[in-house]
Amino acid sequence: MDRTYRKVRSFGVWLALAATLTFCFSTAVLAAPAQYGNAVKLGQAASAQASGMLGMDWSQAEVIAVTNAGYAMPGENSTKGCLDGIAEATGATVGACTLLTLQSRFDQPLWFAFFSKKTGQCVYLEYESARAAKALQGESPESIKAGVAQMARIDADYLFAHAADFSAQLKKGLFGNNAFRIVTTANAAARNCNSETLKAIQVHDHFCPGVSSGIVLANYVRHNLLPSPDAGCFVLSVNPWCKEDALTTLLNATPGKRSYAVVYPTGKQRAAWPAPLNRACSVIFTQQKGQPWHGTVLGFDFSKAKAEYGKKSFGNKVLDKLHADLWFMDNMDRAEAMVEPLKEFDLAAGMMPRDLMQPGTDLIGTLHKL
Repeated sequence: MDRTYRKVRSFGVWLALAATLTFCFSTAVLAAPAQYGNAVKLGQAASAQASGMLGMDWSQAEVIAVTNAGYAMPGENSTKGCLDGIAEATGATVGACTLLTLQSRFDQPLWFAFFSKKTGQCVYLEYESARAAKALQGESPESIKAGVAQMARIDADYLFAHAADFSAQLKKGLFGNNAFRIVTTANAAARNCNSETLKAIQVHDHFCPGVSSGIVLANYVRHNLLPSPDAGCFVLSVNPWCKEDALTTLLNATPGKRSYAVVYPTGKQRAAWPAPLNRACSVIFTQQKGQPWHGTVLGFDFSKAKAEYGKKSFGNKVLDKLHADLWFMDNMDRAEAMVEPLKEFDLAAGMMPRDLMQPGTDLIGTLHKL
């Protein structure tokens, strides 16, 4: 009798647990589509507002949409569905490189930029987090207007010809804190920027000469240092700058996979490095299966790059950098001449690149001796 009771009780507990889990799972499944649908509607509403401001149908605009949707999380709500709302409304897509998501911290305001290649005009919409959260939680997006709604012409040739006017607009708060991000990204995409460059831009969250140099370095590694698809690759940055985001993205070399490391030397330390390592910026290690790691110390000569794209100044850092970026984008093959292979060496059998990063190791001194 007791045994039968225990079996019945155990079965009852199991049923209760199963019912609870089923309810929780069902609730989660139902909640996700609801929030997704709200985000889709918000993306559509933003697209409709932008279309009205531009005064044109999306089929005529040749639009490039740039946003931090998918990263921003107003009120801890996902904004990923906004991307599908924009795609459905405007025709911009990820595959066509006309819908671009710039990496953003979760607590930043949600924003959208709609750039018309046909007219050069760009609409910028930024939502206060509390208002965006309400829309994502079900309040009608049409009733929630963007806190910032601006329009300006930003195609590169126009900006270069009207630099003073653009500087004045920036001082008045054009596109909030995102003017540099939007102007550089939209113009890169408008010039049919290759997908590899756009990958790096989206991770770095803007286009600048620093990330351009990283793209060039990654191309150099691809064309000259990686012997096969199954070869190991480890990146050691000895002089970090924006290039790191391009290298980690395009070479898939990340700290989490133990394939990337960085040191932050002082100017005094770099000045004491022996030539030619005093020009070093990154060390690329590659390994064929069963073989020792092979290292190549690389430098990047920005002076050569500046000699190519010129020292033209627009009196505006955004435009100065955009001018350099567009030169890099149009001349990636030529830009590889700016990469300097400074030294090659092999590590001892069984030694790993990360062994050079142990506390107390004189990194540059060790590289100099190898």
